[in-house]
This record gives sequence, C-alpha cells and structure tokens, in this order.
Amino acid sequence: MNIKSKLLTLSMTIAISGSALAGQAEIDRIEQAAGVLDITQLKTIAADLSGYDLALAYYRIALSANLKGQTPVAKESIDQAMELLEKLDESSPDNVEIKALLAQVYGYKIALDPIKGMYYGPKSNSTLSSAETIQPNNPRVLLVKGISKFNTPGVFGGSTEAAYQAFDQAITAYSEDQYSDYHWG
Repeated sequence: MNIKSKLLTLSMTIAISGSALAGQAEIDRIEQAAGVLDITQLKTIAADLSGYDLALAYYRIALSANLKGQTPVAKESIDQAMELLEKLDESSPDNVEIKALLAQVYGYKIALDPIKGMYYGPKSNSTLSSAETIQPNNPRVLLVKGISKFNTPGVFGGSTEAAYQAFDQAITAYSEDQYSDYHWG
C-alpha cells in the first residue's frame, strides 16, 4: 500500500471514529450519529445543543449530508457551523478548540465549494496557525493540520508526508487527551 493509500485510510478512520469518555455525552452522541451518516438523528441532537457542541453538530450534519449527496443541506449546515464558530471565536479568542474546529469548517467549506478556496484556504491556515501557537500538541489541532496538508495542493503548501506526520502526532496526542470534554475526531 503506498503512502497516499495509507494516508487516505488513516484520515478516514480518524475523521469518522468517535470515542466514549466521561463528560463526553453530547459529543459522543454527535459522533455516533455521524459515524452512520444519520442526518435526522444529528438534527435531533442539534436541537438540544448550543455553543461549541452545536457547531460540531452542524459540521457533522454538513459532512454526513455531503457524503449522502445532499449538497444543499451540507452547504447550509457548514454555513451555520461557520457563523456560530466565528462568533464563539470572537468572544473566546484564546480557545484552541474553537479555532481547531473553525479551521476544519473553513477547510470543509472549500470541499463543498472549491471556487471559494482562494478565500477560505488562507482563513483556515491562519486560524489553524493561531490554534497551533496556543496549543501545538492538541490532538484536534494536529488532526485538522493533517487533513489540511492532505487535501491542500502541493503548490499551496500541501504534502502527504506532512499530513502523515501530523496524523501520527495526533494519534499520540489523542492517547493523552482523555478528559478534555472536546474529544472528537
């Protein structure tokens, strides 16, 4: 298996697997529903959430809807996640978790609307860079960095080798991230 195949397998495994930890009830419910692309359940869960958890639910709705070919739902949900996370980031500019998810949402916006890559690519990179400055060994920061490096064309700084390194670091960091209350990915 070549490095690209290994990275794709690893990134898909990391991106859709969940974890059941104490204090993780809402995020675990989101991750379980997203793991089976259950958009209806994700919307039901989202109705009871606010703040960061709601933004994560919107992101997972967008991902699930896109994978099921429901592009309008995906675009609406990613925009909702982005709007909420930008407000949260304004009010809590040092929260690395908000920045990591926001960087991922910007990146996924590009996947849904590639023409906007020239706008959202730099926003994602800047937001991720800010998160790295605050907490460089945060597993979600490393995961998003790996996803970004894997999906970014080489001419814009993407690299399968850099993606592999970030994913490898994320795996190690996740093993030490047992009680964060943000354990997704």
